Amino acid sequence: MTTLKTDSERWIHRLCRQFSDATGWPLSYRSVEFEQFADEQEPGESVCWHSDIHDGIERVGRLKIDLPERARNDRSYLAVVEIADVVGQMLNRLARSSRVLESRAQQVSTLVDVGKSFYLEQDLDGALQRLLAAGLELTGYRAAGFFLLNPNDQELGLRVQYRLDGQVFPFPKRKLAESPFDIQAITEGTVIVNRSQTPELACWLPMGTATGMCLPVQSSEGPFGTLWVFDRRSRTPSARIKHVLESIATQIASVLERTVLLHESETQQRFRRELQLACEGKPQEFRCFEAEDRRFEAALRSTSRAELGGDLCELIPYRSDQTAIAVGDASGDSIPAALVMSIVRGALHTLLDETEGSTCADDTIDVMQRINQALYLTTPPHQFMSMLYGVIDTSKMTFKYTNAGHPTPIFIRKSGEIVDVTSHGMLLGVMDRATYESSELELEPDDLIVCYSDGVSEAMSNSRKMFRSEGIMEAIQASTSSSAESVLQSIWNRLETHLSGGGRLDDRTVLVIKIRE
Repeated sequence: MTTLKTDSERWIHRLCRQFSDATGWPLSYRSVEFEQFADEQEPGESVCWHSDIHDGIERVGRLKIDLPERARNDRSYLAVVEIADVVGQMLNRLARSSRVLESRAQQVSTLVDVGKSFYLEQDLDGALQRLLAAGLELTGYRAAGFFLLNPNDQELGLRVQYRLDGQVFPFPKRKLAESPFDIQAITEGTVIVNRSQTPELACWLPMGTATGMCLPVQSSEGPFGTLWVFDRRSRTPSARIKHVLESIATQIASVLERTVLLHESETQQRFRRELQLACEGKPQEFRCFEAEDRRFEAALRSTSRAELGGDLCELIPYRSDQTAIAVGDASGDSIPAALVMSIVRGALHTLLDETEGSTCADDTIDVMQRINQALYLTTPPHQFMSMLYGVIDTSKMTFKYTNAGHPTPIFIRKSGEIVDVTSHGMLLGVMDRATYESSELELEPDDLIVCYSDGVSEAMSNSRKMFRSEGIMEAIQASTSSSAESVLQSIWNRLETHLSGGGRLDDRTVLVIKIRE
């Protein structure tokens, strides 16, 4: 039972006293909670006028005027009654306004409570059930359901329903293009379905319902689905009811967006953990190497633009007098490039495993052809890799190599003579039966071999000038020491200076080999 607030009742009693003082006719107000008034069936003989106060739904009180003993034949009675009628009308409007305000406050409170609770709700269906229940409580509709849209096949599926009294939703799975009301709601807005007005489409309403309303549930990114509410009565929803249901639809969309974000966050966290594990297994950024017989030394540095990269730089001792060298660059960036590089690196180590006994490390053509076939069979056509593969044999003092589309290494004699290093075939992974050739260089003390990836030679300065092989040569000449590590450091420092304030970085790899006495 609704009553006027205490402050309002005080104001009414004060108004009645002012009326009585001004007219001489005693006007009083009693609420329905006043015990004597609640038991009163009819006004007494002393009551000459009364008027019930309603809030639009139920009675909340009564105004009455008692007849004074000395003024029973007072001619002002009619005028007083007219004024009292005006007061009664004013109080009726006050009661109705209080009822509306109380109803609106309850609606806002319900929506706020639901909004707070679904952020704590871990179960998606539970959160959707609460929202449907709130929508029915605030609008007086009897049943509701939410249809989730599958964007891949454009099909709607009933995800959750509430209070359908054992009846079944028609077409719980429906093609969007074949559902006139759903597609109209998504494209145009709220749709009202009335069984009496559209009997030919009444099949979209559950049995025993006369009215249905379909509302779109969507975010700025696109539609999530549709919200349906039903009632047994034939009714036309007011603007307030539409607004309430639109608020429920908006909160459903918020729940779904939050669920998607949480799922993406969990996926990103899992991906980050897996990426950290993958990074732990990638080649070291800087490393020095010395042959077992101390006939040569090497220093390498390789960095990736992202957490993972596609550059390969390996020195693999095959025998005490043979060391396999591989420098490569996979197509693409980051993880796709790292996957291609990992395939090639794995194939290389497998082929050079002495326990296999089926491949000789110094047969560079056979090694390159096998790696090419492995990459071709395991990757799509747009994924490929350039690679220089060679073997330093310190017993013969030779460097035998095969180059599959990789930047040509720089080979410098002690005298300063630059020896041409040729290329022998196309990139790895492009053709199944690609053929390759090999070359062999005789090694002498103080010879220098510098291998690099195109992230070094094509590094662009702020003035859009490439580093090129000329930049590498200038760095070699500027080196203050003849050790491999010193030459590498000179190249890297000059490269960093060249890139200062420059454009987009790429994976970068430099390998320096120095032949000793």
